[in-house]
Amino acid sequence: MHKLTFLLFLSFVLFKAAAQHQTYRTNDTLLIDEVKISAFQPVNDRLMLNFYKTSQFSSIDDITARLGGVSLIRRGAYAMEPLIHGMGAGRINVTIDGMHMFGACTDKMDPVTSYIEPVNLSSIQVLSGSEGNRMGSTIGGSLNMVTEEPIPGAGESYGAEGGLLYTGNSKGIDGNISFYLNQNRWALLFSTTTRNHSEYRDGNGSIVPFSQFSKKNMHGAVAYQLKENQIIRGDILYDDARNVGYPALPMDVSQATGQIYSLDYKLWNQGKLDLLRVKLYGNAVYHQMDDSQRDSVFYLETGDTVVMRMDMPGWSKTFGAYAQADYRVGNNGHLFVKLDNYLNQARAEMTMHMRNFRSPGEPPMYVETWPDMQRFVSGLYTSYAHNFSEVLKLIADVRLDYSTTSVISVPGQRQFTVFGYDVSKPDARVVKGGNVTLKVNPDKQWMIYVGGGYSERIPDISELYGFYLFNAYDGYDYIGNPDLKNEAAFDASFKLSYTSDRFKLKGEAGLHFIHNYIMGITNPSIPKMNLYASGTRMYQNIDGALISGNSLYMQWLPAKFFGVVSTFRYTYGRLSTGEPVPLIEPFKNYTTVYVQKNRFTLQAENEIAAAQNRINIAYGETKTPGYNLINLRLLYETELQLSGVEIGAGVNNILNKTYKTHLDWGNIYRPGRSVYVSLRIKI
Repeated sequence: MHKLTFLLFLSFVLFKAAAQHQTYRTNDTLLIDEVKISAFQPVNDRLMLNFYKTSQFSSIDDITARLGGVSLIRRGAYAMEPLIHGMGAGRINVTIDGMHMFGACTDKMDPVTSYIEPVNLSSIQVLSGSEGNRMGSTIGGSLNMVTEEPIPGAGESYGAEGGLLYTGNSKGIDGNISFYLNQNRWALLFSTTTRNHSEYRDGNGSIVPFSQFSKKNMHGAVAYQLKENQIIRGDILYDDARNVGYPALPMDVSQATGQIYSLDYKLWNQGKLDLLRVKLYGNAVYHQMDDSQRDSVFYLETGDTVVMRMDMPGWSKTFGAYAQADYRVGNNGHLFVKLDNYLNQARAEMTMHMRNFRSPGEPPMYVETWPDMQRFVSGLYTSYAHNFSEVLKLIADVRLDYSTTSVISVPGQRQFTVFGYDVSKPDARVVKGGNVTLKVNPDKQWMIYVGGGYSERIPDISELYGFYLFNAYDGYDYIGNPDLKNEAAFDASFKLSYTSDRFKLKGEAGLHFIHNYIMGITNPSIPKMNLYASGTRMYQNIDGALISGNSLYMQWLPAKFFGVVSTFRYTYGRLSTGEPVPLIEPFKNYTTVYVQKNRFTLQAENEIAAAQNRINIAYGETKTPGYNLINLRLLYETELQLSGVEIGAGVNNILNKTYKTHLDWGNIYRPGRSVYVSLRIKI
């Protein structure tokens, strides 16, 4: 009774105060690109746990930034866009439990990762290149976020934890509560997170305007065990962000809301069938760009001025289903088959409210930046693995997708007639891919992977039908091209891992040769629409690009109380013209030193990035200096009669460096010295 009363009291306090938290669970067989996350992690996994968990309230961006091959485009302090080996947007898949979801913002201000909180998750999986075809056709790879799952009859009958964190730099409060209930036949879990941050200060002590944000996130899941080997599960996830500033862009976001619903059925250990999974899902995103707090007075060549406000809402809805099955084939084979389908409906519009002093009473201008459209994709993925011996294993997979993309808006169809295009008929495409990997285990400590593959991808809706999309990075308006060819890529990969009781090492190197590479090419014959644009670019296929991604992870535990984790990554990109691929991160290293004594944990961290001098000037890039950061964190854990308590404090950027990364748009500096304190309670 005391526990239940305490749980209800804690839930009320933390919900009112807006708390957030997440932790990680790992195991010895864990691949570095799959970070297990759990609110109830075992103590013996603390070394990797503390590396990925930069604080008790790390965001999804904090975590993914440390994954092998993953980098982030930053336009503000919230909702960073993930890249895998320098490839993002339509070149990679970002999924939640294998469910396809798409942002509703033409400026990529709402990546799918922004609608997830770490407390929702059990793991994050990164598959690079053609390996990512498991989640859908891709040339860059896949990032799949797996939500926490209630399991009937597993573990204790109930539990909860929650906490609060205060960050001095942005006067921010993060927090969360989460709890679960388990019975013999059913289980449920629930979590809620809130984040509220004001504008932060950079290393110079200057306030970075429009860097504030506020959000709420809730996730609930219920599972019921039909039979000993059958479970049905339902999930609901809701995320709502308000007053999100983007200092690197001319507009902010007044509201970004995502809703995800799913129903899942699992059957396992049925003859030669290891696992059958069927999922039905739907999600909806609403995104409202807002410039009401920005200075929108533009000076014309005549000396006259125009005052302009823009309303830019966007909508995206996705409905889908997939079925996948794992079969044992003989004594040495394993077959995986997945059939997935989804329908995405998207629309975005822009209304420009003009007040031209030379032409008073000028009516608003309306444009469908994404004409009302829908895309249907049906795909089949098959993978077969065969063990020739304990030393040698061969894995081969193939994928085939059929898609149709239709502009169903009459005004949208008419827009493209000005460029000579007829988009009244559906755009139908077939894409394919395959991958072969040889795995060698010379002994229990070493593993070697050598692979190669081919993959294709469909142009995304901005590349096909985007209409005057302003890119604040290079300053150009972008227009879609319905005649684009599919991108295609050949890739080769090499992976090496070594594991012992006190030392772990994993390295990965990949090459991607991309044909029909899609990028915006300046077209001086097309007038610009935005008053502040440098010109207009239309998406075109160029001959190709070469991208190489490399990463290394090392973990050393010389003593039970002392450990070191370090990661290195480097990406290289070159267009067929000889110029660098835009937005390629330079060499970067994270190193964490971890010391635990009794109930105290001290963690010191060093983040180093090299200068990036390989830039593409035509696409707005400037050289970026390197930087060297030091962070420090201290935790104290204790156990009370009803609960466990963890008190934390830390300093990020302890030397108050003024810095930015190469993928930070707008030359906006990141936060300077930031002190935080946290409290977490677990029962």
